[in-house]
Amino acid sequence: EEWINHSWGAQLIMIGVWWVASNAGLALYTALFAVGGMALLYHAMVGNAYIRAFTVILGASTAAIFWSARPQIISFFFLCLIIWLLLRYKRAQDTYLWVIVPLMWLWGNLHAGWAIGYLFLFAFLVGEAFNNVLGIKENVMPWHAWRRLLLFSVASIPFLALSPYGIDNMLVPFATVNIDPLRAFIQEWQSPNFQDRGTWTFIGMILLLFFAFWNSKVPFDWSHFFLLSGTLFLALSYARNISVFAVAATPVLSYHIDN
Repeated sequence: EEWINHSWGAQLIMIGVWWVASNAGLALYTALFAVGGMALLYHAMVGNAYIRAFTVILGASTAAIFWSARPQIISFFFLCLIIWLLLRYKRAQDTYLWVIVPLMWLWGNLHAGWAIGYLFLFAFLVGEAFNNVLGIKENVMPWHAWRRLLLFSVASIPFLALSPYGIDNMLVPFATVNIDPLRAFIQEWQSPNFQDRGTWTFIGMILLLFFAFWNSKVPFDWSHFFLLSGTLFLALSYARNISVFAVAATPVLSYHIDN
């Protein structure tokens, strides 16, 4: 079988770290990406510092079940970076949005998790369109900012082909999810086992989100809805995506608890 090594770039980084510092270096490599990602989530939030700290700790406890010295830890960090960019842009429409283009090119040469990054972008594009059409006024991305997000999102797609595998690199995520033995024999590609204590913070996060939305005084946000429903579906389908849900849910949970 032909094998497209979508994580070739991350593997080069990891073997370099291992040559320099062995297993201790790989442990530090994993910790830096994990802590860096959670720091971005904390910075993406606004409001009460104690609520932000609580939700970051809860999010870290939920995501940590799949933190390991593997190429996917880079995707975890980049997902945190994407949500930081999107939430910052949603609030202030600053100029950092152009980072999406080089980020997706780099991500496409490190790990196939870039596909989930586009799901985050798609959730915001659809959600903000709903917010504008339905006349929601608070914390909404205006149409001119929405068009700019669409432009950079679409412009980044061809850069995925700038890899040793060309166009085939863009097809890897679709081919991977259709590999039947993954779902049949590999635990992280199966639905979560809720009898495992490692998933209990995941359950707690879901329940707390219900409470936060019920108790929140801010208008319903369709971006939050599509982001959370999409990542929750992924997490319930494949346990490896619990960390993806934690990235999406952490800043949203903090926002609704604080308001």
